[in-house]
Amino acid sequence: MQAQIGFLLAITFIGQSTSEIPALDGSQVKQIASIRAEAKKEAAPQALKLARLISQANENMLADTPDEKIAKSLHEEIRTELHELLEIKLRVTKRSLKVLTSQQRAALKQELKKPNAPADLMEAMIALFHLPKD
Repeated sequence: MQAQIGFLLAITFIGQSTSEIPALDGSQVKQIASIRAEAKKEAAPQALKLARLISQANENMLADTPDEKIAKSLHEEIRTELHELLEIKLRVTKRSLKVLTSQQRAALKQELKKPNAPADLMEAMIALFHLPKD
């Protein structure tokens, strides 16, 4: 009997937990998808440049006598590209958060408090609201 009550309480609790997460409506999903697609296009050339710079840095490090001047220059260029890509990521996250209602932001905030929650806010949003990962 106690096991049945516990089971019913667990089902009720799980049901309430799920229903407390306000779903995104179609308009919100489209807006967030558009924001992410726009950022992906913006970031693509910078990601390619970063990959090229990392390849050059690797080649320099693997040389018989690595050139410290080239290494320093590449390090600064890599830092700049990483900074630009991070700025894009932050901009996407901020714009996407503006699409959410206050209840959805509150649910996201609660989700982030969970022990195994993603550290990245956008990843948490994607998981919580079942957005495509693309």
